[in-house]
Amino acid sequence: LGLKGSEKLAQVRKIKQVSPVKSGLLIVTSYLMQGIVGIVVTIIAALVFVEVAPFAGILLPMGYGQGPGQANNIGMLYETSAGFVGGRSFGLTISTMGFIAAAVGGVIYLNMLVRQGKIKPIDRTDANKPVITSLVEGSDEIPVVESVDKMSIQLAIVGLVYLLTWLFMIGFTALLSVIDSNPLGFVQKSIIPLIWGFNFIVATFMTILVKQIVKLVKKMKLMKRTYTNDFMLNRIAGVAFDFMIIASITAIDIEMISSLGMIVTLLVIGLVGMLSSYFYIRHVTTRVYKDYPDQAFLAFYGNLTGTVSTGISILREMDPNFESPASNDLVIGSTTAIAFGFPVLLITGFIYNEGWYWLYGSLAAMIIIFFGFYYFLMKQPHIKKPGVENTK
Repeated sequence: LGLKGSEKLAQVRKIKQVSPVKSGLLIVTSYLMQGIVGIVVTIIAALVFVEVAPFAGILLPMGYGQGPGQANNIGMLYETSAGFVGGRSFGLTISTMGFIAAAVGGVIYLNMLVRQGKIKPIDRTDANKPVITSLVEGSDEIPVVESVDKMSIQLAIVGLVYLLTWLFMIGFTALLSVIDSNPLGFVQKSIIPLIWGFNFIVATFMTILVKQIVKLVKKMKLMKRTYTNDFMLNRIAGVAFDFMIIASITAIDIEMISSLGMIVTLLVIGLVGMLSSYFYIRHVTTRVYKDYPDQAFLAFYGNLTGTVSTGISILREMDPNFESPASNDLVIGSTTAIAFGFPVLLITGFIYNEGWYWLYGSLAAMIIIFFGFYYFLMKQPHIKKPGVENTK
């Protein structure tokens, strides 16, 4: 998705778009809210069930907000480094429940909009229309069929970005290992596993770097044609998301989460996570996205319980042609959320350390950061009233 042309996403719309900073803050505060709720649930559950780790609730924003990839990575980190038996399956189960929450909450909200007359039935006859040729072969792009197939080039570019990401992470973690060679040290135990757990952040920045290099090469007239195609990149992203979802579900080890404590905790954390996400996102979108609150809710709720593609899919039921800025808010907001979400990423790296102060200190830090970010999210810009000027 990061390789897509940003200039096409930034098309001028009739509705004024909310600041990307606000969208980023909405995403991060939702992560924090989910993390706080999840930790509270698992702290209580750990008092009753010995198999439940009190810090396991931090996997709620990993599974709901980040998706199965991060739920798997961080769950595995807790399973191998913190002794949380079944941590990987616990995280993947939460992410699966997140997709169910996205579908249930999204359908409920869409039905409410239908009853209010805000959604009209879509003419499905458009589905039989042929694909517009310009989508797959723009005027300045390489041909679809040449010596090398255009789809093969898209796959090669995506593969190149992942290769560069992997090489960078190998080199960076090797450097950190030289700095701190103690296997039980903070760097080896917390920082390096965290870097690999959030590899998508490195991949995102690597994608931005590749895009900037391509723009520079085109500006220098060394490249005359465009090699990436948004339509094909969307298809690759769709297949990758679908494969990831199916793979994450099949990777769940039922035996690891079959105990009564695990089942009860997962059911409670899934239900509480869905309800808290639904009402919090609804609360924010009605106040911040005043010109298009329904579209913003559908996009962000789908994303913050599933993935970006889930949010886009739900949004299309109300806004099939993306006439509102909601889809753009989701894409750009996800990028700005990386910077704001850095404290949350750090917390996942040491919340599981021995000592009650790590757990409760992390929870307190998340609460403080949440209210700080929430203040700036809900703060309305000062608008100077017309006609009120200095009369001196």
